[in-house]
Amino acid sequence: MKNIFVILCSIIMPIRSLTEITPKLCVNCKFFKHSFIGNKFGKCSLFPKDSKDEDNIDYFVTGKTDFTYCSTARIADDMCGKEGTKYIHKPNKLKDVLNNKLCKKKI
Repeated sequence: MKNIFVILCSIIMPIRSLTEITPKLCVNCKFFKHSFIGNKFGKCSLFPKDSKDEDNIDYFVTGKTDFTYCSTARIADDMCGKEGTKYIHKPNKLKDVLNNKLCKKKI
């Protein structure tokens, strides 16, 4: 019985590790907001800047909420940190659309 458990674990664990994405890149995260300058200046929509903060003068001009840079969020442990604790993988919309079209053709 112990041997069966060991065999099952040795089969399941490698399959599970294939589904995890390492490293957790902000570019692949659901909350990543692209910058027109480049991905280095991308922002995280999970961490909006406080509108009452005096440094956030853009809010008082445009009324739009500004977000924290991803690089800042990944440094701060109380936000996302180096491990990417709040990371959620962004689904590939093109892949989902193609899968839906293929499923409809089969029916």
